[in-house]
Parts: sequence; C-alpha cells; structure tokens
Amino acid sequence: YVTDTTNNVVWYYNLSIVDRTVHGLDVPAYSAKIILGNGTRGISPDGKFNSDFKLNYPRDLAFDPVTNSLFVVDYYNNRVVQLLSDGSARRGLCYGNTGNTRAYNENGTALTRGCYRPIGIAIDATNRKIYLAVYGHHNIKEFDITDADYNNWTGGVLVGRDNGTNGVVSYGYDSGVLSGYATGRARTRNPWALDLNADGSLLFFTEYAGSNLKVVNLSATTKTLMNGAISVPAGQVVKVIGNGGGVTEGSYTSAKIQQPKGLSVYEDAGVLKGFFISSYNRDVVSFVNNTASTITIGDKDVESGNLRWVFGDRGYRYNGDSNPGKLTSLWDPLGLELVDNTLYVASYTNAMV
Repeated sequence: YVTDTTNNVVWYYNLSIVDRTVHGLDVPAYSAKIILGNGTRGISPDGKFNSDFKLNYPRDLAFDPVTNSLFVVDYYNNRVVQLLSDGSARRGLCYGNTGNTRAYNENGTALTRGCYRPIGIAIDATNRKIYLAVYGHHNIKEFDITDADYNNWTGGVLVGRDNGTNGVVSYGYDSGVLSGYATGRARTRNPWALDLNADGSLLFFTEYAGSNLKVVNLSATTKTLMNGAISVPAGQVVKVIGNGGGVTEGSYTSAKIQQPKGLSVYEDAGVLKGFFISSYNRDVVSFVNNTASTITIGDKDVESGNLRWVFGDRGYRYNGDSNPGKLTSLWDPLGLELVDNTLYVASYTNAMV
C-alpha cells in the first residue's frame, strides 16, 4: 500500500505472481491500482466505494489483518478513514474536518475525538489497539478497536497534553508517567512516525520538531534498550536518540537525526535488532543498532549502539538504479517499511519508492 499524498489517492501494488482481489478491486500480478480516492481533494460521507471516496492529503496507513481493512490517515480532513474489505470506506477514528475545535473532547467515543492534523499511525492487531500521532495537537492517541461495532470504539491521549495547545507543550519532559493529566506528564512536540515492536509492548515514535526518537513502554515491566544502557520503566516515555539539528553518525548518545519522518523497527526471531530512520531534508536513511554485536545492513557495518547512514548519499537527486545503498541518491525520504528483510523507502521529491 502506498499513499500518494499530492494526488490524494492510495495505491495497492501487487508484488505476487498471481492476480488478487483487494478491497473489491481486481489487481493483476506485478501491477499497481488506485484503491481509494480519485485525485480530487475533498471529503466524502461514509459508504462511498473506492474512487468515489475523496481524501484530502492522505499520509500514513496501517493494515488490519483481522478485518482485512486499511486505516488511512486523512490529514487535512483531520480523521482516519477505514477502507473495508469490500471497498467501502468510512470515517473510523476522530471527529473530522473540525478537529482543532474539538481538542478538549477526550471523554467520548473514538469518533468524537479531536485529531488536528493526524500524521502517523500504527496498529497492534493482536491486542486491538491503534496508535495515532496527532501532529497539530502535539500528542499521541491510543484507540481500542476491540468492539465489533466501530461506533463503540474508545480512545484518548497516551502521550502529551490532552488539550493539545502550543502553550502547554515544551521541548523538555523527555520522561514522565503516562497516567493523569498533570503538567509533569510526558509531552511531545510534533510527533510524526510510529512503529511497534512485535509483541506490542513498546511504541516507538519520532518527533519532527525535536529531531528525536522516543519510546513508550506499554507493558507492566521495565524494558531495556541499547544492550541494557537505556532503561524504560513501565508506563513511561524515554528518549532513545536525538541530539538537536543536523545529521551525524556515531554513538546513539551523540548522533543526530534531523527531521525524522520515517521509522521502521527491525526485529528478527524475537530480537529487537534496531531502527531505520529517515532524515527528510538531509536525504539519508540511518540504522541504529540495538544489539551487542555489529550488524551489516546492505554494504554498511553498524557497530553496537551506533547509528550509521545505510541508504542515501545525501545528494537530493536521482542517480539511477543498481548502486550500493550508501551511494544511491534519495530526495526527501519520507515513509519507511521493512518487509521480509527488504526496506522500502518513499523518496518524496523524486515521486518514487
């Protein structure tokens, strides 16, 4: 699945050797088809199908294998759209196009939540949770989608202040308990990309404004990262990496990841190997090694506890195919997705994956 933000559509690319029916549409092998949106910016009521349903600057997306539905972040409409298996679409989360005026509404159902400029999404299909980075409200919301009736889904703020206004957001407070709404609670500024570990106990997120990677421990026990060097108490938020503007390689304690807009967690056989992070305006994808041993990513060795640039030569151009990863040019890398040991990168200004 690929969101085509400028054209206001979502594509499905069939990578298999057989034809597939996806969300009510036939997609031949090795071909791509628009499955949602029609190229015209707008907002549609529930029940429209595929190209009859309009989007307004779609951003991130997440597939739910339990219901075979796709959740699409509809950025300027301030909502999350759910594309069902039959091709019909509906507003699944958030109030909609007046999201900013409902910033204080944190006591109703998922459909009444104010979500001003939602941007990143992650789904825990097993535990029936959806996490949403709300860029404009400077918070991350958690939604419970257990109920068979989506009208009964619930949710609220997980990280950040509940009223979502700039006046109460600070660059500090890297850590803090998640319960309650006290001023000392963990905060975030312009959260962007989200990703979960395999068992759903750790939620990782990037901050565009602070150029950070942080983690939320959703479990009831303390977790550790970076070979035990970082401790993450239950129910708390801790910074993993981020040291201001710019991009630099080196130890996670000093490396920089300016404008991190893409994030993908690399986990293999229950071992959290590390994190891929795209630095948007620095035209490079980095890998942070979470293990005790050196890991080779493509043609690049990444030492324990270090960040190295593994994809992109910072050339902000297109320089052809078949080059080594570190000699391949990217231009404003955005979304990342790791599938079967292959990393897919959206090169935004190049308009390609």
